[in-house]
Amino acid sequence: MMKIQGAFAAFALVGCGSSPDDTDTAAVDTDTDTTKVADSDTDPGDTDTDTDPEDTDTDTDTDTDTDTDSGPTEWSVLVEWTDDGQDPTDTDGDSLPDVGCGDQVTVTVNDPDGIGNGNYRFGMAETRVNGWPGEDCFNGYANFNICHPMNGGSLTLNEVTSCSVLDIVPGSTTLFDVSKEPFLTFFLEDDSGNCWTWGHDVSYYGPLACVEL
Repeated sequence: MMKIQGAFAAFALVGCGSSPDDTDTAAVDTDTDTTKVADSDTDPGDTDTDTDPEDTDTDTDTDTDTDTDSGPTEWSVLVEWTDDGQDPTDTDGDSLPDVGCGDQVTVTVNDPDGIGNGNYRFGMAETRVNGWPGEDCFNGYANFNICHPMNGGSLTLNEVTSCSVLDIVPGSTTLFDVSKEPFLTFFLEDDSGNCWTWGHDVSYYGPLACVEL
């Protein structure tokens, strides 16, 4: 109440002929200027919505270009066997198995750079003493020099159910079963002549100067 009265008194003095250049209304400034000391500064500790890097910056938070990547990203080859649970057995006395041949092998090439354009030739050689080399895609054995074509980077071979080399079909069947896997040396060649070898004895393919995996 005292504050209001003081303002009124100052106004009355001006109207009664006090000093003509005195227009000061400093007692209480009731104008609507925007020069208030406590202005609208949006201090970082207030509720500002600026784009301060430490506020709500989300320019990289939702980046998912590599977050969901899965699987191998370089050239690789995988050999997987499926065991039918039976052992090849000779039932007719000729020292050759004739039953229990039903395993399966799948070969998959991961080729993100298209090195072989999805087309390969696959071979396996049993490189222990007296092993079967007739599917090696290299030297072969007698009249057998089998090479399994692989289109699209994947190949599945079923063990010949007759257990006979005579029934091997390139790209479809094989004489090998999972029990032979520890003694197998593998070979893979692409359309450009690049080749890879891995397994029991990679020196078997030494003359071809393949990349050893």
